[in-house]
Amino acid sequence: MTYKRIALYALVIIFSFGIDWATCQTPGYKARQATIKANEFHHAAIYIADIDPTEDQTDQRQDVRFTSFWPGEGSGNKTASGLGVEDFRTNAQGWFTYQGKVVVASATEECLESNAGACRKYSKLPDGYQLHRLFDELTLLVDGVEYPAIILDHCGASFWDEQHQRYDIYVVDEDHLIDGPGQVVIDP
Repeated sequence: MTYKRIALYALVIIFSFGIDWATCQTPGYKARQATIKANEFHHAAIYIADIDPTEDQTDQRQDVRFTSFWPGEGSGNKTASGLGVEDFRTNAQGWFTYQGKVVVASATEECLESNAGACRKYSKLPDGYQLHRLFDELTLLVDGVEYPAIILDHCGASFWDEQHQRYDIYVVDEDHLIDGPGQVVIDP
């Protein structure tokens, strides 16, 4: 009976993530979005529980939701910093990096202060959210792994009042889509 139950759970997990075992790839963007929505309760339960702050820890950690943006999905090839894909390298995860740091879009002071373009929609930041400046550096904790990062773009969704603030990671294409929990470490 136990093996049948385990097999049933395994099938539920396989179908919920929609893995195509023939190609070892997930289905297209829309299907991945549906999978993400269907599993939000799962994501809420696994927010990096294995990180234990020590007594001498001086950094500030914030639970966040990592999402992604990529060239061609409407964001273009340039960031608000003026740097673009030609200035970046990619890491093993398919994320753009600049000087060894992951390229991230977030809620920025420049966007908050702007009255032009998409930024004109955002006049305040929800309580407890972080506001950055372009070129600020921070550390991302994704699946328990630390990545140095740099804010090079604005992210309007980072201003949305949600359970966790969003941080957008700039990825090479939609096959490297990210949508899940993590933490941001902001040094004092």
